[in-house]
Amino acid sequence: MYPPLTLPSWTCRPRCYSRSLIGRAETGRSECPATTSASSFQSVYHFHEAQTTMSTMRALAMVCRRWLDVLAMRPEYWEQLKINIDGPTFIPAAIETFFVASRDNPIEVTVYPREFEPCTLTAAQERDRWALIMRHMAPHLGRLSRLSVTAYFRSTIVFISQFLDGATLTLEELELDSRQTDDSPLQISTLCLPDIESLHTDAESFVNFMDAIEWPSGSGTLGKIDITRYRPESPLPAASPARLIAALDKLNGLRVSRYILSITNVKFDPNDLPSDTPSLRSVALLTLEELEGPFVPIICDATRSSVHLEDIHIKKCETPTYSPLPPGNLHISDIPSGPSLLHLLQGFQGTDIILYDCQGFDDWFLGVLSARNQTDGRFQACPNLQNLELRDYRFSASALRRMCQCEARYDNTQTRIKSISVYGPKLDDESSAWFESHVEDFSWEERELSELERLRKLQELLSSMGGLGSLIPATQM
Repeated sequence: MYPPLTLPSWTCRPRCYSRSLIGRAETGRSECPATTSASSFQSVYHFHEAQTTMSTMRALAMVCRRWLDVLAMRPEYWEQLKINIDGPTFIPAAIETFFVASRDNPIEVTVYPREFEPCTLTAAQERDRWALIMRHMAPHLGRLSRLSVTAYFRSTIVFISQFLDGATLTLEELELDSRQTDDSPLQISTLCLPDIESLHTDAESFVNFMDAIEWPSGSGTLGKIDITRYRPESPLPAASPARLIAALDKLNGLRVSRYILSITNVKFDPNDLPSDTPSLRSVALLTLEELEGPFVPIICDATRSSVHLEDIHIKKCETPTYSPLPPGNLHISDIPSGPSLLHLLQGFQGTDIILYDCQGFDDWFLGVLSARNQTDGRFQACPNLQNLELRDYRFSASALRRMCQCEARYDNTQTRIKSISVYGPKLDDESSAWFESHVEDFSWEERELSELERLRKLQELLSSMGGLGSLIPATQM
């Protein structure tokens, strides 16, 4: 018999319920005769077995010590383990007990640092804690349905990878992420993941996994790929665009009908470019955020042939070269410069564009965007544009009106833009009247600028005139 345990919050998904005992539970746990306790528990458990709440399971556990002991040893109550690697829930005895008490049931394990707290462990200390976890978890890897790890140091992810080497796992979700890039590559040569549906890991680890994973014949379960933070300090090399696009190309050999692809916070090596760009034919949703280096035009070119691509989200990406985006519903936010924004939009064949808080979207940019083909009057930058949603304040209503008027001259006074929605600058009466009469679906809400935004706008104006120093406090820059 296992020793009595106090059930922490991560232990279980309960399946028992008793309304009549909640009042008694609130007054504290009592001692009751073993025979009465056992028979009453069996009666209550079987009667309410189909109902599942955490609070009622805790209420039953509070009835008496024996009921607590019985509940604690049911393996279905030990399905999820969640611990902070540097927090109070890192209890070696509880970790050991979890893997024993869960018996042969499928399990989920999540280990992560405390949020919004500075790192309290050295790389060696974090690896030591993970050595303890893996000592207990390694014999049970085959029971994992989900493994989610966020480490302070990528060297910890490298350490964990050696335990996965050569394994066949029934994982549906695998997440291996880190906050600081201090090691490369993973220590893994082969891995079989026949049931994987979601893979979330840093850019270098993704390349390592795609080199190591042995995909069963006809495997097509993978539906979501999150490629996350990889920003190494010298002398470690940045992520290779050539190797990452080659790793993504391997998905074409699988029977994956469509998948979601997100690439976030990666620094790329500008000198390791692919000799040619493959076609990623099954991408349904593409998200690019905080990418540094030459990867944006490469991934845009690779996804252009996808027949499933519906939505594209671009955020905080600078691209110094022509990077026309593939067709789809386009969401762009926080692009800091007009040239980068133009490199993304020029040649865009989609009909819908949503722009949020892009510094480069100003009257100058609207003037460039107004350029038309002389033959049919269509936009040169976005020839099929029909629906435009703007959430910004750096442009004027008159400049947006002039852009639309340029097209109307070629099309019997009716602009091809069917819908305009704006949450931004002041709307003057002349522009309002024109939009109302020429745009089928038109809405405009004037945005009230915060004090900080007013200072930034004034700072931009002064900078354009030669500058008079910063008006914004350093703490708010």
